[in-house]
Amino acid sequence: MINEINSYGTIEYTNVALENIVGRVVSATPGVVDLYAKNVTEVAKKMIQKDNYSTGIIIEEVNNNTIKITISIIASAEIRLSEVAKNIIENVKNDIEKITDLNVSNVTVTIHGVKEA
Repeated sequence: MINEINSYGTIEYTNVALENIVGRVVSATPGVVDLYAKNVTEVAKKMIQKDNYSTGIIIEEVNNNTIKITISIIASAEIRLSEVAKNIIENVKNDIEKITDLNVSNVTVTIHGVKEA
């Protein structure tokens, strides 16, 4: 649970809510084939819940109102990998900060594989 504290009170975001925002942004980024499932549990969850974007995404609270995000992907071999990662970082940071008012201190993208799109 990530807390956003402001002058009106506290807003609590579940990790799943934030992961879904990140997952939708990542999935819409050109050059991303899929989010990377690290274990059998994540693969099974992904197969059962089609709209579950939490696979391959880790959200950590740094301090009040600030988070860091780690994203694991499979990328397309048809687009420059550095451009894919750069676009993910920029889009995720911008969307999370715009939608939630949380600060994103760091976005890390790990490319676990490359496939033909």
